[in-house]
Amino acid sequence: MAGMGSTDFVTSVKNDNKLGEVWNWKKEGKAVIFVHPIGFKPRHSVWLPTINDEGKTQNKRFNSPTIKGHCPIAEFRQFLRDNEDIEDDDVVFVVDGKPKIELTKGDVLGLKGYDWKNSLKGGKEYAMAVVDTDNIEGELQIIVAGAACSNAVSKAIRNQMEEEGEEKGDILKHPYALKLTYDEKESPNKMYDAFFHKHKLTEEIQALLESEAPDLDKFCEDDDPVEIWEHMQDSVTVEGFEPSILEMVQERTEPPKEKEKKESKPKKEKEEKKESKTEEKPSKPKKGRRKVVKQEEEKPKEEEKPADEDMDVCPACDGAIAWDAEQCPHCDAKFELETEEDNSSGDEGTEEKKKCPECEVELDADAKRCTSCGEKLK
Repeated sequence: MAGMGSTDFVTSVKNDNKLGEVWNWKKEGKAVIFVHPIGFKPRHSVWLPTINDEGKTQNKRFNSPTIKGHCPIAEFRQFLRDNEDIEDDDVVFVVDGKPKIELTKGDVLGLKGYDWKNSLKGGKEYAMAVVDTDNIEGELQIIVAGAACSNAVSKAIRNQMEEEGEEKGDILKHPYALKLTYDEKESPNKMYDAFFHKHKLTEEIQALLESEAPDLDKFCEDDDPVEIWEHMQDSVTVEGFEPSILEMVQERTEPPKEKEKKESKPKKEKEEKKESKTEEKPSKPKKGRRKVVKQEEEKPKEEEKPADEDMDVCPACDGAIAWDAEQCPHCDAKFELETEEDNSSGDEGTEEKKKCPECEVELDADAKRCTSCGEKLK
């Protein structure tokens, strides 16, 4: 991914006086370079005192995601600024290594009167791909300029734009050489210097500038805020501070067995629930079946029909009875049997009948008493 252009670079570092990481060329004290047109890639670096594997205290650099990216260092500094109950001389950060380091609130915030080297204040740095004119046969090199060095490079480009115009003075569009110098004896703001150099743009240098540049992103990617917190959590001594990514930290630092137990429990419950549903499915009544059963239970008793030719039906309750039965076994009704001769008269004509004057039940013509209400008949 391409970095920012010359104009944006000059503007972004114009008023940036923060110190940061220096280039590797500083051991030689000078270098003449051409900047690859891929541009300048910014990063925000913070040096954090930590303990190495040998128990010794050392400074470890992190690419801070800043407070917008939930960097715990940035959030810790904000917490100290907002908490007026904590005095500037109160120790708030302790690294119990060799040697032991104790940082006060004033140190961490880089307040006036405190050693700036103890500050946890981040600084903007810039990565760039360059051609080293003393090693043209080599490949493009990646160098990272801290704030002071970036200011010097920015000033040199700005001066060239003022003399040659913004277009021609653009070091990325119209390449020209810059000479960098470093003097460790000078004050931090004067250690670095940069200015235009009349080194010739050769074919070999032009070929390197036109070649594919290394990926600057891998040098400027933000570090994981969880990893940053793991390096500082044991050193924070003030109460009440919790980084916004604390929940993420707990998930990562949780013992594997406990984490597996928590993850497997819902899964197990889900599987048991699924199996339970599978087992219940065959016995689950279909829609409407229960209602049908109820209806069948409440359904009036159907007429019982004779099982064969030797069976008849009770005229009182419709229950099945023997053809020659004189009393119904179901309702105890008594009745008289009719012979085939009596029934044969029905084929010749209609038998005379009369009605009971009391209940109007139809009776035989020669009946002397009503079989229904017991009324005596004439």
